[in-house]
Order: sequence, then C-alpha cells, then structure tokens
Amino acid sequence: MLTSQDFYEYACGGYTREVDLSWFKTRLREAPDEIIQEHRKLIIDRLSKSFDSKDKRLLGASKEIFRSCLFKSKAVDDKTKSLISDTLIDFGGLKGPTDAKNMTLLLANVTRMFGASPFFKVFVHSDKSISLISHSSNYKDPWVTTPDYSRSSYGSDDKDSQAKLTKLKDLLVSLIEPIVNSSDAGIIVDDFFRLQTDIRRILNTGRRSTFGSFLNDNEEALSCDASSIRTNLGALQVKYNGFGIDWFQFFQNVVKTVDSSNLRFCKVKLSLELQHLLNITPKIAIRQFIILHTLIHSDIFLLLSDDELGPGFAYTQGKTSASLYTTREDQCLNVLLHFLPSLEKHVGCKEGALYSTRSDSLKVLQRIRKALQNVLTAPPFRVPAENAGTVTNSTVDPVVGSVGRVLFARCPVGAGPEGHFEEYNFGANMVRLIQYHHGEYFKGRLPQRSKDQSLLALWISASGQGAQHARAGPIVYPHPAPQAVVYGSLGSFLARKVSDKLDIGAILDHHSEGLLNDSVVLGLAVRLKCLVQMYSSMEILTYFPQDQTYKVNGKETKGLQWKEQLALRIAYKAWRQADHELDMDHFIPGLTFTKPQMFFITYAQTRCEKVSERGILQYYVSGKKPAIPEHQRINGILRSSDEFSDAFQCSDNAYMNPMEKCRIFS
Repeated sequence: MLTSQDFYEYACGGYTREVDLSWFKTRLREAPDEIIQEHRKLIIDRLSKSFDSKDKRLLGASKEIFRSCLFKSKAVDDKTKSLISDTLIDFGGLKGPTDAKNMTLLLANVTRMFGASPFFKVFVHSDKSISLISHSSNYKDPWVTTPDYSRSSYGSDDKDSQAKLTKLKDLLVSLIEPIVNSSDAGIIVDDFFRLQTDIRRILNTGRRSTFGSFLNDNEEALSCDASSIRTNLGALQVKYNGFGIDWFQFFQNVVKTVDSSNLRFCKVKLSLELQHLLNITPKIAIRQFIILHTLIHSDIFLLLSDDELGPGFAYTQGKTSASLYTTREDQCLNVLLHFLPSLEKHVGCKEGALYSTRSDSLKVLQRIRKALQNVLTAPPFRVPAENAGTVTNSTVDPVVGSVGRVLFARCPVGAGPEGHFEEYNFGANMVRLIQYHHGEYFKGRLPQRSKDQSLLALWISASGQGAQHARAGPIVYPHPAPQAVVYGSLGSFLARKVSDKLDIGAILDHHSEGLLNDSVVLGLAVRLKCLVQMYSSMEILTYFPQDQTYKVNGKETKGLQWKEQLALRIAYKAWRQADHELDMDHFIPGLTFTKPQMFFITYAQTRCEKVSERGILQYYVSGKKPAIPEHQRINGILRSSDEFSDAFQCSDNAYMNPMEKCRIFS
C-alpha cells in the first residue's frame, strides 16, 4: 500500500502531476511564499492596467506612482538633483540661521517629513504616547539601508568601501554645489563625515549594556502601558536641554498639535555624552549635518542610490529572500506597499473573514499552548509544571502577538495622499509619498505590523476567501471545515511558528536560565542522533552525468528536524483536545478517510512540492542554508510517528513504519 511505502507520494502525487515547471521555474510549492507571490502578481496586474474613471483615489494614485517608478532613471538625473536642491532650500539652506528656534524647526521638519533625526529616533505608540531613543545614525528603515562606508566590516583600507565612500562624497558635493560655493561644498561634506564618525562612536560604544533591547531600534520590543509612562515634556526640557532645541516646539511640529503638553513618554534613552558633543560643536556644522544626514539616511536616499552606491529598492524586510524580488515591477511594488499600506485594502481586505480567521487562529494557539506544556511535562522531558509554563508562555506569546497584528492591522483605513501624482516624475512623487507616510506615522495612524513574512500568507488566505482571484488553503480552508482539516492545515502552520521559537538555541537559553535541567538537554541531544542518521541516509537526487548521489545533510538540518517533530506533536495533541469525539466513522461525504487519516493527509498536503533536478541542486544541495526537500521532510517526520502508523494501519517494518522509530517524544 502506498501509504506504507511513500506517504508523500500518496498525499501529493496528484499535485506534482498537475503542476508544470519550466527552465526558469524550478520549484513549485504549496507553501506560504507561493501564496505571497501569487498575491503580488495580482496587485502588479491591477496596477499595470489602464487608468479607469471608476478607480478610487488610492488605486488611481498608486497606478501613477507605480508607473513613474517603472520609468525611473537608474542614474541621478538633473531633474532629481533640482528636486534635492529645492528640498535643501525649503529647509532653509546649509548656511541658514542657527538660533534655537530655527534649529528646533529644522530638526522637527526633517523628523516629521522623512523620519530622519540624526540624534534620536521617535517611536510613536499612539497619538499621545511616544518613546525617544538615541540610536546610530545609520538609517535602518526596512526599505533603505545605507551602509557606513567609512567603517567597513572589511577594515578602513578596504578598496571597495573607499571607492563607494568617494562616490558618495562626490554625489553629495554635486547636490549641494547649486546652493553653496563650489569651494565650500567639499569642506561641508568632509566635516559631515567627521562629525558622523564621532556621533556613531558615542552611540555605538557600550550601547548593548546601556540601552539593552533597544540596540536594534526594534519598535515591537518597546512596551507602552500606564506603568511605564513616567516622563513628560517638562522633565524632558530640563534634563535634555543640551540638545539645543525647544522640546515643546519640536513635538508641536512633529505630531502637529497645538498643545503638546499632554504627550507622555514611555521610554526615554538619550545620550548625555552626545549632548556634550553637540554643545561644543559649532551650530552651523550641526545644521549642515542634520541636512546632509537627511539626504543619505532617510527614505529620500531611494532617489539617489544605484547598484554601485547603495541597495536602492533592495527588499530587506523579514526573512524573504531578496532574489524573489529582482524585477523592477516587484521592486516598485515593495516601495508602494511600504509607503501606502492601505493599498492592500483595495486588493482583498474582508474584515469579516479576517476577524473569523483571527478568532480561529487564537483558539488554535490556545490549544497549542496547552499541548506544548503537556509535551514538556510528559516523558522524556518531565519538566516541572511551573518551569514548563514559563517556557511555554515565552514560546507561544510572540506568535500570538504576531498573528494578532497580521490579521488586525493589515487593513488600515486611509484613502492615500491628496491630489494627483505625475506619471513620469518618480522623484517628485516619492517626496510627497514619503512625507505623507511619515505624517501618518506621527499621527499614530500606522499600527505595528508583524515582520514575519510567512504570516502574510495567513492574511492573504483569509482575506481572499470566496474571491475569484484567491484560493483557500493550504493554510485556511473555507468554513465550515472539519477539525481534522483545520488542525492539519492551520494548526500545523501555527505549530511550526511556535516550534520555530523553541529551536536548539532557545533550549540552551532556557537551560542557562535554570528552566530546563541537564537531563532535558542531554536527552534531546541523544535522541537527535537517530534523526540525523535517518535523514542522512535519504537520497534526494542521483545525477547521472557525473553518476553522483546527493543525500540530505542530516547533521546540518538537525535543528529543523527537531522543530518539525515538535510542530507535528503539538498540532496533533491540540487537535485531539479540540475534537473529543474521535470515532472512526467517515465524516466527509464521498471520502472514505477517518478523522486521523484526514489530519495527516491535510498535514502533508500543506507542504506539497514539485522540484526539478536544477531546483534540487539550487535549493537543497548548493543553497546557503541547509534544507530538506518536502518529500523527504514529510516522510521523515511521519515515519517517526506512532499516531500516523496507527491511523493508516501500516504493515510492520514497512518504510513508513520502521521497527526502530526515531522518537523524540515517548
């Protein structure tokens, strides 16, 4: 029987026979990244269509911006340079006034319009609650990462870094020459880089111990509740007057409020050493630094960077491979979705379906939480209940938060910026779009969104239910669905998100915290040896031209093997909690499968894959990160499961039911 010999082929054989590969498409999968790709194609298709008088304002504006992006010149042309010069003049110029009022207004303007304060980052939790954290001036927006060429990881003498630094300096000189004397331009740029080096030295030295979790400027790590709000503007004005600005006036301009006295600050971590440096630095040098910093450490750098100087449209958010988004259409879509998140509302936001999926997901996660705690307290781990509860909560809570955000905050209200955009002027469009985006942020209208890209597939599957352009699954199926199907698909997906948080590194961290004892770690290490041996014996490709056989890299993938076994275990136990009536009757008309069989079939079908020989070499042999093809992954997980072999009554010592199973869990 095929279920006893090759269950993956039994569950996914129809899929692999139906889908077609090509020379360029070497792999197709029923996986989250495929759902995301299909959704992106849909959006690009909509944006590429002709203008329609029936288009809503946001869609019409998005089409104009998208087309201007497609026609963008790769070089920094005269039109862009003129636009930058106008922006510098709007700031008051490089040699403008340096009194406290004007310096405050300058810093407020670059912060509000471009999010580009060089001395601190303003985190907005709501329209009335803010955090203020000193951070390195190396701008870390998800869409633009400007390298610090003067402090190369390869050393200050690295020729490539020095060449890029020279090119960046030449670019800045060319941008400011129209508004200052040519002889002054080079001096201003050199002074900028010297001051930048001093500021980075201050903010990066000992920063981990001083600022703790704020090292990466992670907004999700900043909590803001009533107990954490202890600072007001008055206290800020007294303690941090060394920055040389009027904090009341600064925030009145940033958040655009007449009365800024009711603002409350959750976290304030500002560098006193930086204050001292600013006190002894000439004000004109600080003014010039603020302006030049804005050009190369903010979203406006999108208009200036190219392949040699910087990443430009490089997609660096989350874990998604940048190689997926190499076309100009994909890169332009990245820009649009970042600056106009409400665009997603026009391509399939169904609040009812999203609310239902969010409710279902949280119920599933509640049972997964209980299942994980049961796994930890049961043999072979036998973790004390209190410790198991602590480990479980620290593992599951981040996933609960991410799921809540991805399903609650991906349909923001907003019609987009006012007025028409220019179809062939990307620079002017982007300046308006960037200012609109940051304006919305400082009004507290851009909610936090999960950075886990695979969770985006959950939103797409949910919001697309019933729509002609979308498909249900492999994560979310139309309602009502049997519990075995829900937990085999959605449950196993969420269980993998949870198990990802409990990798071997996390196990060792919990051990060092005293939550897991030596027997847990040693027992896991011993049991992993069996998995390593099993997977290492699995052939994935025999390449006949060289008569070479490739096998799974069992040693390098043992962390993945552990997490997959854990995910299956807790998904199955969570389903058993949800479905107490485990009778063996057939429960879907026309199908002869039992409930446990449907669970395992659905579980396998969420990972179906068709991959060519070139794809195997590309993704599983020569890939940078060791991985296991889905065929070997699914069979390897299930042949170690007693519940699977019982469900399908596999023959003794069949391939899917070996006498010696690699059981992580007794």
